[in-house]
Amino acid sequence: MSSNRRRDPGAVVRQPPSNGKDNGIWIFVGNLTEQIYEAELREIFMQFGQVIVIFLNTKLGFASVKMDTLQSAETAIEQLNGIVLYDKAIVLKLPSQGKSVEINTSSTSIKVENLSPMVTNELLYKAFSKFGQVERAVVIVDNKGRSTTRGIVAFSSELSAQNAVKQIEEGCYIPTTYPKPIEAIVMEEEDSIYGLPEEKITKTTEYYNEIKTGPRIAIEGSFEEELAHTYKVRYQLERKQREQFEETIAISRRIFEEEMLTCWENQQQAIQIKQEVLSFEERLEEEESKKSFEARRRIQKEKQIMEKNQREEYVDETPPKKKVVTSSIPTLTDNCEEQATTSNEANQIEEIATNDTGIYFT
Repeated sequence: MSSNRRRDPGAVVRQPPSNGKDNGIWIFVGNLTEQIYEAELREIFMQFGQVIVIFLNTKLGFASVKMDTLQSAETAIEQLNGIVLYDKAIVLKLPSQGKSVEINTSSTSIKVENLSPMVTNELLYKAFSKFGQVERAVVIVDNKGRSTTRGIVAFSSELSAQNAVKQIEEGCYIPTTYPKPIEAIVMEEEDSIYGLPEEKITKTTEYYNEIKTGPRIAIEGSFEEELAHTYKVRYQLERKQREQFEETIAISRRIFEEEMLTCWENQQQAIQIKQEVLSFEERLEEEESKKSFEARRRIQKEKQIMEKNQREEYVDETPPKKKVVTSSIPTLTDNCEEQATTSNEANQIEEIATNDTGIYFT
C-alpha cells in the first residue's frame, strides 16, 4: 500500500472528539513512516469496520485508531499487524484500557502528574525520551480539549519506566521554564476490554454463596433494604468527605502556587534589574573609556601642534647665511684687452676710409 500523496512530516492530525456516546476500541499502531497520511490510514482500517477517530503523529511514528467494536479491532490487528507500509513493517496492539485513559497501562507505562497546562504530547515525549525509548506520550485532556495536567507515558521496556520514576522521585525533574517539578508513578496493568469472564474465576464456596441469589431491588422495609441503605449512606458520606477534602486541597494548592508564582516572578524581576544595572554599568564604562580616549587624543594633538610651533620659531630666530658677492670692477687685464680691441677696430676703419678717398696715411 503506497501513495504519492504526502503529509507535512511531523504534523499531528486529530479528529473532533467524540460525544461520549460511542464505546469504541482503541488500536495502537507503531513504526509508521512520515510518508503516511490520515486519509490513507483511515482507508486501510475501514476495511474491517467503522473508524470512529484517528490520532496520528507522523513525526513520532505512531497512531491510535478507534474502531467501533472489539471484533473489528481484533480483525484489523490480525490482518494488518506486520504488513509493510512504505518499506516499514507496522506494529498493531490492542492496549488494555483503564477507566479514565484508553491507552496501554501496563508496567511499562507511567502516570505523570502536575504538568503545566502548556505541556503538549510532543513536549511530554521529548521530556521522557531521556529515560529510554518512548512508544507513546499523551497529555490527558477533558471533554473540551483542555489539559488535566496529567499524562501517560508508555516506554518500550519496564526498566525504562522504573528508571524514569526513580530519577523523578530522587530529584526535581522540571519539563518547562517555570520550576514546577512533576511526579510519576508506575501504572499497574488493568484490563477493561476482556474483563473477567466466568470461566476464569476460581469457583470457591464464597463464589457460589454470592451468586446463589440473583440481582434484585431490595424490598422496602426489609432488613435487607435497611442494611443496603446503611451502605448507601456510608457511600454518600465518604463521597462528600472526599469532595470536601479535595476542595480543601485544591484551595490550599491554589494559594501555594500563587505564592510560588509570585516568588518566581520577583526573582525573575530581580534578575532583570541586575542585568539592566550591569548593562548600564557596561555602557557607562564604555562611555568613560571613549571620553578618556578622546582626551588622550586631544592632548596628543595639542602636543603635536606645540612641537610644530616651536620648530617654526626656532627657524625664524636662526641668522641668515652670508651671500658671496662677485665684484663688478674691471681688472687691469680686462682694460688692456679692451683697449687693444678698440685700437684694432680704429685702424681697420682708417684703412677702409683711405681706400675710399684715395688718401693714404703714413
